[in-house]
Amino acid sequence: MLYIPVDVRPWVISEIMIDKDEMAQYVFQYTVSNMNWIPNAWKMPICRKILAPLSIWAMDRLEAIPVYRNKPAQLTKTFRQSVDALQSGDNLLIFPENPNAKEKNSGYIQGGLGELYSGFTLLAQLYWKKAGKQCRFIPMYCHRRMRTMTFGKPIIYDPSNDPDLERERISQEAWNTMSEIYQEEESQWLKKHNKST
Repeated sequence: MLYIPVDVRPWVISEIMIDKDEMAQYVFQYTVSNMNWIPNAWKMPICRKILAPLSIWAMDRLEAIPVYRNKPAQLTKTFRQSVDALQSGDNLLIFPENPNAKEKNSGYIQGGLGELYSGFTLLAQLYWKKAGKQCRFIPMYCHRRMRTMTFGKPIIYDPSNDPDLERERISQEAWNTMSEIYQEEESQWLKKHNKST
């Protein structure tokens, strides 16, 4: 967030924004359980006592928009808040990668790029209907080992296309761009690494 050249409001999974118990479970499952340097007996207490309150405080300060991924009845809140934010001139930071993708399609933990949820692209259709403006999605990839943040060319919503095909097009173009960035960055890292060994 510190290195993004514009102010952004992130989309954040609701489990780490609202309820301390949900947040503790989520962070334990996806992050802390994999940290072998922390004794197992300390992991959940760290999540409950330190990370949950800190996360909820931080998400509030960032004006994050909760994504109710596992609560379909509440997901409309995500899109309503997002369209309102866009109309106010805010930029959104969306993390569309599926952390639960099957091993071969997951880059979430290992690096690389995993499969994307395509639901985020519905935002463009809703924004067009409410504001009459075309949403621009700017793919970005952060390469952990190179310590780089690279932006691709904007993908602009085309309201004349079939809505389902347009959502698929945006999602696929975003994945292709991020994949190309990853391949280029990884290639550079490998060249640099091979030269120094």
